[in-house]
Amino acid sequence: LHPFVGTKIPAGVTYSRPIVMYNPSDQLLHVREVFTTESFLNLQLPAPDGAPGAALGDGALAAADAGGDAGGGSQSVKPPAGGSEGGMWQIAPKSEKEIIQLSFRGAQPGRFQGYVHVKTDRENMVLPVELHVLRGGLHATPHEIDFGILTSFEERRAIAVSLLNSGSTPI
Repeated sequence: LHPFVGTKIPAGVTYSRPIVMYNPSDQLLHVREVFTTESFLNLQLPAPDGAPGAALGDGALAAADAGGDAGGGSQSVKPPAGGSEGGMWQIAPKSEKEIIQLSFRGAQPGRFQGYVHVKTDRENMVLPVELHVLRGGLHATPHEIDFGILTSFEERRAIAVSLLNSGSTPI
């Protein structure tokens, strides 16, 4: 599991990433539950063979809890009882597997922080999520560029810069 921190997205754009889990042991790992108490984070089951995933509330595998923090309800996904989909909740030894899709859509600029909790038959893990929704405009990554010390006119250095136009006007 890897944290989702420092991700920047334009306002009004849906951000979706798979949460992939690695099983380092020599035994089968069972995922018991994946949940978040943050109302701005959405969990979606992985899509089998390119089909669209099942969002919470869309299928029998997903169940939304009414509890959670004061900011909104929590979302919880548990494996089906004795269903054929149980394999999606098992991670083979020494392998990795997508266990859930995390999605977010921010309409307003700002910083959003939350957690995705993963319960397994061995331990419980907490995955931090920090997303920055950008207001409209031109955004550069990295913010600062250091070319070091150039001692002659013939010396050249190149640094890649990514630009994102999150405004409504093309540039």
